[in-house]
Amino acid sequence: MLANQLGTTVITPDLRNHGTSFHSKPHTNRAMSDDITNLMDHLHDQVDFETNGVIMMGHSMGGKVAMVHALRFPDIVKGVISIDNVPYMNPEPSFAEFEKFHLYLKHMDALINSGTVKNVSQVAKSLLKHVEPREKVVSFLVNNLHKDPVSKKVQSLIPLSLLNEYIEDLMEFKMSETGDLDDYPVYQDPLLIIRANYSTFVGQDIHEHLIKEHFENYEIKDMDSTHWIVTENRIRFVKMVTKWVLETFGE
Repeated sequence: MLANQLGTTVITPDLRNHGTSFHSKPHTNRAMSDDITNLMDHLHDQVDFETNGVIMMGHSMGGKVAMVHALRFPDIVKGVISIDNVPYMNPEPSFAEFEKFHLYLKHMDALINSGTVKNVSQVAKSLLKHVEPREKVVSFLVNNLHKDPVSKKVQSLIPLSLLNEYIEDLMEFKMSETGDLDDYPVYQDPLLIIRANYSTFVGQDIHEHLIKEHFENYEIKDMDSTHWIVTENRIRFVKMVTKWVLETFGE
């Protein structure tokens, strides 16, 4: 939809350990930023990133990766859109949500390894009963599962236990334990933070001084949604992004 609205190429890769991309440690902002660089190098003959620049957009974890990549490569990234995430440690009210991610991953991993589930719908029903009552969230989670046609067992497309190891790291805005993002100059180009009003990942209390440590030229737009903005409000989301891109960068 965005490609049609903006009349441009939109590249939508799965980050490592997500979707159909490869599984590997470490699952860190630096590693995922490096993966993006490798992808852009691979596509260099098809897309002139250096001349045209890119607008980098990501949701949740992907939002922080996009912001990290912009700090590292400001000559290529001409704008950033972070969907329901901020360039600092997620606020304390969000900690319970991150704990839920632990529960989601542990529950699915335990069910799959038990060998007792015969299909994906059984996993969904168990999640709804024991962990997460919101059907849209459960539908999103089990989208990463499938029934292997040979073994007839339910399997995960993503490494559940590996991701569980890195959840706390993903709450922070860093590349390493030394906080080396402070070594990069302040990013001068535009940053749009799309805040979900019914989510705690950004929250109502914005720490402007922490954003301005890395991004001076930023704005925040609100959307009546939970954290799963793209799933719940796809049409409004596309309209918001399209309007911002055209107003900020022109046609």
